[in-house]
Formats: sequence, structure tokens, C-alpha cells
Amino acid sequence: MALWGQPSDSERLARACYARATFYFNHPNQSDDTDSLAFMFYHRALKYAPEGPATARLRFDSHEKIGIYHQTFSRHQQALASYRNAIGVHRRHKLSDSLLFASYLYGGMVHYYLQTYDSTIHYLKQAEAIYKRYQGVSEVPKLYNMLGVVYHESGNYQQSINYFQKSLQLQLVKKEVDSSATYSYKSNIATALRNMHQYDSAAVIYKSLLPLTANRNKLYTNLGLVYLQKRQPGQALSYLQKVEIDSLNAITVWNALAQTYLQQGQRQKAESSLNNSVRLATPARLRGVRNAQLGLTYKLLGDILAERKQFEKAIRQYQQSIIQLDLAFSSADIYQNPFNYRQGFSSYLLFETLIAKAACWRKLYQQETRPHQRRAAIHTYQSAFRLADYIQKSFDNDEARFFTVEKVYPVYQRGVAYLIGLYETTRDELYLREAFRWSEKSKATVLAVGLKENTVKSASGIPDSLLSRERNLHVTLSRQLLQLENATSTDVIWQVTAQVRDTQLTLSRLTDALNDYPDYYRQKFSFDTLNISHIQKQILDEQTALLSYFRTDTMMVGFVLTTKQLRHFRVPQPQSLDKALQGLLTNLQTVATGQGYDGRIYAEVLYEKLIKPADPYLSNIRSLIIIPHDELAQLPFETLHSHQQAFLLERFDITYQYSASFLQSRLSSGPDLERVLSVAPFAAGITKGEFAALKGSDYETKQFKGFRLLNRQATKSNFLSMARDYSVVHLATHAVVSRTDPMESFVAFYPTSYRSNRLYAHEITYGMLPKTELVFLSACETAEGKLIRGEGIMSLSRAFLFAGCPNLVTSLWKAEDNATAYISNHFYGYLGEGMSFPKALRQAKLDLLHDRQQVQYHSPQYWSHLIFIGTPSHSGSLRGGWLVAGLVSLAGVMLWQWRRRIGLRQRVSAGRHTAG
Repeated sequence: MALWGQPSDSERLARACYARATFYFNHPNQSDDTDSLAFMFYHRALKYAPEGPATARLRFDSHEKIGIYHQTFSRHQQALASYRNAIGVHRRHKLSDSLLFASYLYGGMVHYYLQTYDSTIHYLKQAEAIYKRYQGVSEVPKLYNMLGVVYHESGNYQQSINYFQKSLQLQLVKKEVDSSATYSYKSNIATALRNMHQYDSAAVIYKSLLPLTANRNKLYTNLGLVYLQKRQPGQALSYLQKVEIDSLNAITVWNALAQTYLQQGQRQKAESSLNNSVRLATPARLRGVRNAQLGLTYKLLGDILAERKQFEKAIRQYQQSIIQLDLAFSSADIYQNPFNYRQGFSSYLLFETLIAKAACWRKLYQQETRPHQRRAAIHTYQSAFRLADYIQKSFDNDEARFFTVEKVYPVYQRGVAYLIGLYETTRDELYLREAFRWSEKSKATVLAVGLKENTVKSASGIPDSLLSRERNLHVTLSRQLLQLENATSTDVIWQVTAQVRDTQLTLSRLTDALNDYPDYYRQKFSFDTLNISHIQKQILDEQTALLSYFRTDTMMVGFVLTTKQLRHFRVPQPQSLDKALQGLLTNLQTVATGQGYDGRIYAEVLYEKLIKPADPYLSNIRSLIIIPHDELAQLPFETLHSHQQAFLLERFDITYQYSASFLQSRLSSGPDLERVLSVAPFAAGITKGEFAALKGSDYETKQFKGFRLLNRQATKSNFLSMARDYSVVHLATHAVVSRTDPMESFVAFYPTSYRSNRLYAHEITYGMLPKTELVFLSACETAEGKLIRGEGIMSLSRAFLFAGCPNLVTSLWKAEDNATAYISNHFYGYLGEGMSFPKALRQAKLDLLHDRQQVQYHSPQYWSHLIFIGTPSHSGSLRGGWLVAGLVSLAGVMLWQWRRRIGLRQRVSAGRHTAG
């Protein structure tokens, strides 16, 4: 019997076994079987060690090391059980929290391989929390790499690169660099670049890694996939044929070979490869194990059958693919689709499979014309759109959301065209209403997601301290981007680039933490649909109609919504519309003394195409809400007219919006014209720096009550410190907008030093204008910018909408100073008389058009540049609904352009778990 305080023989034996196991574990190269010896002695240590505080650390470490051994040999369930045992020992005996880092990190990796998303995130978050408290914990690069893998699997490729780069950075500063980890991190970055369609950059990295490893199978496979995606099947095949196929890579390689054969037109070889995949995966499939690569196999088999016009058989293959790709869905009924997406590894492949299935239903209906087939097609499209909505909302940055727009927008185009065709055939109004919903849902989706996020944040129980930290991080990011813009030396560029990446990662982790608040998560991820009846009852009145346009590859359709009906029309000969549009815009944007206006013929053509088909529904209408689409966002509809008839301005007041989804209920209160902040930096009559004087801006801003920032007082810092307290902000200044690089867009203030006068769009952040009901951008081209199809024009106007202001008067092109001042003064005068924003702007323009003393400004290029974006009523505040204000969506595009310019996508990477 052991004396009090003395270890028993059993405990001494346990410690001896533990010491022997630790030696073998830490010296794996001593012999071929040292791993097995370590495993055996850890088990013996657990067998002999009695449960109690004295052996708690030994038992904890033994369980953890046994888990690592199981995980090394892909025995994931056994590994997970061991990690749970280790965590249990820790809890019972209250060991130091720092010990738990590895168990949570490796447990998260196991859950990733088991495809249990919620548990993956839970374990990784626990590991991250420990790292934040104990900065000295080891293997932090693996944590960042694993987070990168999770982001990659969800489709957020750019953010995954940030995590992989962080892993690589932490790995390279270690005293002993792990070459295998470095190899994996770089390979992961290449895979993310490949999935972002940066094929050449990915290939360079993969090829640079070939000399660093003896096992080149994964690199050959990835290089094959690069050339496959570049549609160079011969080059792809040359790499894929070098791969030694084994049980771990077989399905991936056979899928790649099948795709290569398909590109070469060798259908039988492709089908043979895919059948090999199915045979290999059958045992695991029968056990209920899901496999994304098997999902791709079934998708490709479906594609082959669809090409043979065997549509029902193809649909059955797609159904099997969906089952493999959606872990919460298991129905083999081809009429069923996943519909309530929840947190998980949502993939673009699942989206593409749903779309392929919908296309087959459509073609099957064309063959057999059975009503249930067209309903099945619509239901499948709806499922795909819900998935796309979930994917966008799961991303933590706009750049990733724009990448999704590229994939989803063409599908909306095909879906709307399909529904219009069904409506015209069946006259079932349900198809027309759904077509209208889809068309509006497809517009400005990135803008809508950002606005919704920031609305629900304020009503979801999230602490103010957390939201304040988020805003401060965005300010920090904007400041770093400005530093980067001004940097000249390579060292400074790389230093600031690293700071930008770290700030983005901090924002990413904070955004992820917000999802832990149940009300926020529930509201954020709830699917948003357009309530047409609500718009008819709460937005429109008997004299107001909504006129919306939507363009597909084959047609353009217009929708007319009134309080009583929804109607549509096809725009005749839409292919000739672009020529007329460009001709009119060229004339309108030519603002020069003595320069005549020669745009009437183009305005008539556009009227015939865009307005005349809607005229039968507009007989009693006095106000229009116009929702343009893509290039039409550049068109001031007020300038259109029929042959020898008045401008549309003389028939209607016009409100513009990005989508019908942004319209909110009418409000009765108007702006407080006693609280106007007016800004005129260049009113002194002399050119200052790079910008010419704006003499008319002095007269333009004299009328306002409130506070006027004039000339030297009109600095950027003064504006930023004061703007949040005013009901109306009036900017009578210059703006510079780039149509190719939104990074270069800014509003100009009085220069105090080099570039200190530039307010870039990425600095116009959420919360900047919390009390502002109207921003009047009396500056050039503030509604212009880079066009992203499906999303709209990335303009300064959008940035101010994100900043918190729901109503904007903005400019489509370079304005004439005196004409703009005239319209501005009359506009505010009519607001003071109680007119709504669009009515006041219309009347101000009519005053100029009919003023005989201003005859030199009667041509439309002098008055049609100013448009109103918002809600037709006085304030139409978005603050009452779910669309409040959000982070500057434009900043996502700017960051993308900036990365392309300076090469932020370096060829560096992150962890032993791979993204592809």
C-alpha cells in the first residue's frame, strides 16, 4: 500500500509508460514503427493511471496524443472520441485552458472531414478563443489555415487567401520552419486562386511546389484542373495521366479525367471514368457517407444524359448529386429540392446542379408539355435562388458577394425569360408576378444584403461595444487603404498590405462572432421576397406607377405596376436600343457654350421602345418610379419624348430606385430645412489646386439655413465631424469618378495638403449620416461609375446610401455650374412649400425650361443630369424597414481593383489541411 502523498505502483508504471510514449511521439524517425509504439504506450499509460488530480495531466495528454495518432491514419471517429475524452479530463480536473488548444483545433479538423459544419466552427472558435487568451500557444498557423479552408469550402475564396497568407506568415517567422506546412499553405492559396479564375497565377504556384515534394499526385491533379478550367484538355490530360490513382484521390482524378474527355468529345471514355467513381464510392454511399466529389460525379453523368436529351434520367442523376452536396437533404424524389438552407458548407456546385436540374425540367416540359414539369422547373429555380441568397449572406465581404453575382445573375436572366414565356402562353398571372419578383431580386443584391445586415444589427441585441468596434475597424481599413494609395516604396506597400490583410481578418472574425447572436442570425438569413401587394397598397397611389426594366440575353421586358394591376411588355428590337442610348447620352453629356443639342432623334427612338408600350397603363398617372437595368441606369428618362411632343419631364415627376425591394412605406414628415449643412469648397472664384472655381456654388448655398462650409472652411475633416448632425447635406463641389477603377472615385473638398481634400468612397461608411434625410450631390458624375452587370453602377451615390441617407439628388454627368445652382435653389424653395422630393425637383427643372431669361439652358443637357433616387414621399426613410444603411459596397469593388493593381494576391499560403 502506498504511503500518503506517495505515488502507487500503478501510477509509477503509468508515468513510465507515458514517458516512453512521449519519447516515441517526439522522435518519429527513430524507426518505422515508432508511431505504433507511441500509440501502444499511451494506451498503457491510460490503463495504469488512476483517475485523479495527480494523473489528470497525464491522462489528458495521452487521450490527445491517441487522437492525433488516429487522425493521422484517417480514423476520424476514433480521433474525435479521444479528443472528447481529453476535454472531459480537462473539465473534471480544471486544468489550464491553454492545454485545450490542440484538442479543439484537431477536433475541428476532424469535424471538417466528417462534414459536420456546426461542430467544425464550434471547435475552431474554441481554439481561437484560447489563442487570444494565451498568445504563446503553438500551431496557430494551423488554426488560421483551417479557418481558411472553411472559408474556401463556403465559396469565400478571397477571404480564404487572407487566412492562408496569415498562416504562411506565422509559419515563416518560426525558428524551425515546417516545410510540409509551408508547402500546404502555398498550395491552398493556389487552389483559391484557381477557383477565382486566376488560372495562370495558380499554375505558377503549383509548378513552383513540384521540386518541394516527392508525392506530386495532388499537384499534378491541381495542375490538370487548372488547364481543364482553361479549356486546354490536352495540357490537362498530360498532368492527370501522371497521377498515381489510389483510394484517397481516385474519385477526384476520375472526375477530372471525365471532364477532360468531355472537352475532347470522347463521351464513352468520360462515362467510363465516372462509372469508376460510382463503383468506388458505392460502399460508403450505402453507409450514408456524403462525398462532394461523388456529387460532382453524378452531376457530370447528368450532363451527359441531358446532352443525349434523356432528360428524366439526367434529373435522377442530378437528384443523387444534390443528396451528396446537401448534408441535410436525402430525398430521392425528383420533385423535391432542398429549400431551407442553414449553416453549412454551401457550394457553388450545388447551385450549378440545381440549375442543371431546372433546365432539364424545362426541356422535358417542351417535349411533353405536362403542367407538373413546368412547376418542377420553377420550384427548382426557387431552391437555387434561396441557396444563392444564403451563400451571399454567409460571406463577410462584398468582394466575395460580387463573385456570386457573376454566377447567379445569368440564371436570373434565364429564369425570368422562362416565366415570361409561360405567362404569355398560359396567361396565368402567377407566372408574371414571379417573373417580376425574380427580376427585382436579381438587382443590386450586394447592396441589399449590406443594408439588411446593418439594419438587423441595431435590433438584435448585439452590444454597442461590438458594433462600435466594427465601425472603428472599417475606419482603420479606410485609413490603411489611403496609406496604400499614397505609398511609393515597395517596402511600405508590402508593410501596409500586410496591415490591410490583418484588419480584414479581424473584421472577418468579428463578423463571424455576430452570427452567434440568435436574433441577428435569424433575421439576417431569413429569405427576402418581394411583397407586390404591399407595394401596391403602401407605396403606390392612384396617380403613381412603377415602371421596371429587365434585360436578358434574348429580350428586354418592361413591367408596369399600379395599384390595381401588374402588366408587362416586350421592348421591340432591344438590340438596336444600345445605339440610340449611346447617341442620346453623347449629346446630353456634351455641355459646352454654343454647343447645340442633337439628341432628339435618339430620344424619340428610346421613347418608342421604353415608354410607348407602357402608355396604355399610364393614362391617369402623374408620378413614375423607374427601376432601370444595367446600362439604362445612365439614362435620364425625363428627356424622352414622342415625335413633336413634350419631354417626359412635363408629364411626370420621376423617382429612381435600384430595385423595388428598396421601396419603403410612405412617410408624412419631410426634411428639416432649418438643419442644412451646405459645402462649397471652390466658391471663391479662383482655381484651387487641381480643381476649377465653381462661382455658382456661392449663390447656390446662400439660401440655406443651418451651417455653411465655404472655401477654406470646407475641408474634409470639418465635413466629417459635422455631417452626422444635419437633416440635409448639400455638396456643391467637384467629384471625380472612374468608370474602370472605383478606387479612384472621390468627392473633393478644400485642399489643406496633398490629397487631403479627397473623400474616397471607402471612407463613406455606415453610421456616418444617421440623421440625414437627403443628400444633394451637386457635383459632377456622382451617379456614374463602373457597371457590374446585375448589380448596377458602382457610384458615389451608392456609397452615400450606405452611409445612412435614404434619399439622394445626384448627377449623371459633368454639370453646368449656373444651371445646377438655379435648379438647386428652386428645388429647396418647393421643398419649403411642402412638395415631395421628386415633385420639387421636377418643378425646379420646369422653371428652368420655361424661364425666358435662362434660354441658354433650355436644352436637356443642362437640367436632366440631376435625378432623384429614393422613395416618392417626403422622406421615405429606409430606417423604418429592414433596409437601413450598410458598409460601402463600392469598397468591395475598389478593394478588388486595388488588389489587381498592386498584386496583393501574392504567391503565398497556409496549413496541412488543404483547400483543394
